[in-house]
Amino acid sequence: MDSYNVHSWIGTVYILYNFVAHHPDINFEPLHQGDQRYHHRLPVYSEQFLYKPSVAIMLSQTIFKLACFATLGTAHPATPPESLPLAISTRSSQICYDSEKPNLLCYNSPSGVPQNVNLTDVAYIASYLRAYGAQTKAGRLFNMARADAPDCGEWTIYARNSAVATAKHIDNSVNSSVLFADIANTIDGGAKATPEQQAAALISCGTSGGSLGVLVNASNPAYTASTYPTGFKPSGILVKIVAANPS
Repeated sequence: MDSYNVHSWIGTVYILYNFVAHHPDINFEPLHQGDQRYHHRLPVYSEQFLYKPSVAIMLSQTIFKLACFATLGTAHPATPPESLPLAISTRSSQICYDSEKPNLLCYNSPSGVPQNVNLTDVAYIASYLRAYGAQTKAGRLFNMARADAPDCGEWTIYARNSAVATAKHIDNSVNSSVLFADIANTIDGGAKATPEQQAAALISCGTSGGSLGVLVNASNPAYTASTYPTGFKPSGILVKIVAANPS
């Protein structure tokens, strides 16, 4: 790293340090349901706990990125989405509702809250998850152990513009493990889905979004392979398509 980059790096850190030091009044707290700023992102059948990012986290991430750039001296081209690791976002414990069953449920009015998602985004999510799962020969598995997702815990799987795919653990008696390919098929019916397969998948809910238990392909050898996690079952997970930016 040449002297110019060293001086640039030191100057950047100094500016960031002074920003935090002179803004002690900034307070980033978790948003609870009782807070007026709380947004009910999911349909009436569920609730969530939202966090605003802390200054420390944002600052550390910024410094880390700048440090990497200063050390390498050159920027690298973007990596294709299919080869990026999938970041599963965990949420706080949810509530188990008797109405949340594996059956297809579309959030149509008047009984539901339409999510106004873009079907192009929903299709992209399914394609992304399918490509991600196919990166290994046996197929990647999505796991929700009951200890990690108690009280019907709900996790964000992937988001794209207007839509978010989430997974909810609706059976606290089992450790659940399903293929990403099956999650993708649950969303769009399959890579080359027939009209009948699409009608049985979440894509049939249209822009309203909805929920559906993972459509498991039990004949897939991944579920009987020695690599399948011991003590897990391909059941107990509900997939939802909801709005990314609730109004």
